[in-house]
Amino acid sequence: MPDKSYSEIRELLASATVDYTTKFSITRSCNLACAHCGENSGPGVKNKLIPKEDVIFYMDELRHNPRFKCGGFLISGGEATLAYDIDPNYLSDICLAGIKRNSLMILKTNGWIAKAGAKYYDRFIADLELLATKSSDLFKLHLSMDQWHDNFSENIQIMTELYTNPKLRNISSEVMIQTAWFNENMDRILATGLPYEKKLKISEYVGRTRLDRWSGHLINIGRAKKLDWPHKHDLDWKDELDHIEEKGESRFLGYNFTSNGKLALTLGMDNSIAVNYRNKKGRFIPAGQLRDELLDLAAQKISEKMR
Repeated sequence: MPDKSYSEIRELLASATVDYTTKFSITRSCNLACAHCGENSGPGVKNKLIPKEDVIFYMDELRHNPRFKCGGFLISGGEATLAYDIDPNYLSDICLAGIKRNSLMILKTNGWIAKAGAKYYDRFIADLELLATKSSDLFKLHLSMDQWHDNFSENIQIMTELYTNPKLRNISSEVMIQTAWFNENMDRILATGLPYEKKLKISEYVGRTRLDRWSGHLINIGRAKKLDWPHKHDLDWKDELDHIEEKGESRFLGYNFTSNGKLALTLGMDNSIAVNYRNKKGRFIPAGQLRDELLDLAAQKISEKMR
């Protein structure tokens, strides 16, 4: 591909379909401090939440702005369930607001909430039951297990609840498992006796896992692009822009609202640019204006990388 000008890069980025879901990193606080974390989260970070009204305002903005091509919202962190420490109604209020707007809501957790003695576990399960009664098709629980957050017993406890609690059986769930960890712990997983009937999703930074020892228990595993997380990556933007030009979609762009009042456009796993989503008077900036500003900055950054 010949070198492209800033305006050509800007036009390609604007035309690309990006992440199906828009992410709200509601807090940077987390019970873990993982080497691969792109949010710089950890136990030492103050547990500050994106205000609920901010989340709901931008859910409405993005749903009605076709330029975002937004099909759903991922509620993540840090560790999202730490929101219970500040506002026990926070997660249910946000997820119910999204469901009311006919938007897919995905809640991501590393399973911390199920640790022995966790204060809000019963409330967490009650919230899942409530969301299931409103729409099991528009709510998904995403559990993450790998060598960085190996909360194995906690995640198994939650999965057992999903499979045995009749009020939760219709909730869609994903378990994000890194391949090497999965293979090393396969016997431990199988020993739980859980009927893995629901979708298990292998995360995007690993390749295909072995299926032979699962005897049909593992279903819907897709091939994913292999990356060596947590190592840094310098993306080949010439190749990426070629891909956008040919396929009309980006593999590396995604939008993320953060708890420090910014909307970030991620440029792959280790790079992002961000702008404040409120103006100096504290008023919300329209999503379309934020997107234009981010795409301007992204095109500038990528054009500099390609020189």
